[in-house]
Amino acid sequence: MYPGSATLSSSYVLAPSVSNIGDAIYVAAPSTPATIAGTNIIYQEPQGGRAAAVDELASTQQWLTEVIIGGQAFNLTVDTGSSDLWVYGKGCTLAPGVDYASVIPHAEYNCVSGQTSNCQNQGSFNITYALGFGASGGLVYDTVNVSNAIVPDMGVEVANVSGGYAAFPADGILGLAFQSLNTANPQQPTFMEKLMPRLPEPLFTVDFIPQEGGNIAQIEFGHINTKKANGNMNTAPVNNASGFWQVDNISFTIGDPGTGLLIPINSSMIFEALVVDTGGSTQISVDPRILAYYYSYVLGSVLVNGSGISYNFPCNATLPDLTLNIGNGTAIYRSSLLNTYTVDSATNMCSGPLGSHTNETGQVGNMGAAFFAYHFVVFNQGVPEVSYAPWLPYPGTPGTAGTKERRNLFERTTIPESERDWI
Repeated sequence: MYPGSATLSSSYVLAPSVSNIGDAIYVAAPSTPATIAGTNIIYQEPQGGRAAAVDELASTQQWLTEVIIGGQAFNLTVDTGSSDLWVYGKGCTLAPGVDYASVIPHAEYNCVSGQTSNCQNQGSFNITYALGFGASGGLVYDTVNVSNAIVPDMGVEVANVSGGYAAFPADGILGLAFQSLNTANPQQPTFMEKLMPRLPEPLFTVDFIPQEGGNIAQIEFGHINTKKANGNMNTAPVNNASGFWQVDNISFTIGDPGTGLLIPINSSMIFEALVVDTGGSTQISVDPRILAYYYSYVLGSVLVNGSGISYNFPCNATLPDLTLNIGNGTAIYRSSLLNTYTVDSATNMCSGPLGSHTNETGQVGNMGAAFFAYHFVVFNQGVPEVSYAPWLPYPGTPGTAGTKERRNLFERTTIPESERDWI
């Protein structure tokens, strides 16, 4: 989820929703508050690392992790698309224009000066994400604990005003991008940057495996559990000049290298920069020209213009896979993930997460949640670089030879066009 002027980070993953918050995209708010399943924290130290459980909120497709701040528990969105760690403060008010009836209750931070906390206001912050959601308030210092990965004197941003997305289900955000994106004054390092000197390796990994059959999605600090990867890890250098986990020189191919149908997208913009963002939504945001080329292979597709760009198409249309050539490897977005929203059941028109957050060309895009739905990902802050590999299949149901395909995180839903993230 990347902000219009800042970015988020993560320790408990926020799975995508269908709406745009900044870099993150949130679309329709759930009609009823989501419940957080299994908030037990997992502590593992296989080689000196720290692992925290990640909970999926299926109704909003977000991932949260429990973070202890000054002895108080919060469920925060894990976001590598921003760099602010903020929580709702006691008595936080909503900005004008927010529908109070749709507000989801949140845990509120109540600073108590003492052994772990310095409650004297030390500064301010003001963050706004792409689609207008944001928060602002003060800055204090307190001890932050993510599954026994503990950082004392951590800058904690405390919101006294929040607005733009009343149904945001988390108690705040744990930003894990780079410090230059942090909006606090004075600017603050991220949780990972303060933790890094005490880690065996300057990295963290995310495995957002579906929570079924006893599986536990995790974010792990300081250690790579290679048993989670199916095969060798592919690696791509990161351009963090703007504070994001941004990968440059990504090219696109229509089709799957394994099927023989390969149509390279050869144009002046064959290479594009995309942000690897755990807080992004289901949206895979690419250059409008790449979008147009892809949908030229989808019979009956229709361009939809709004604050961004998307395409509608017949629900029974045949969509090709989309292959991204990232670093020294490839990531395949399967056609089943690209046809997920029923736009109009009367006309049998559908849409999907592939679109653009802007109608301008040459802008930085977003890999979207589909990337994490199929890959074990390593964020190496010391280099910096991103490594990825298909997730290791896990035990499944009878008849699947002991494994099963990753569950589609983006089951078809009916979303009014006015509430979709592109409009």
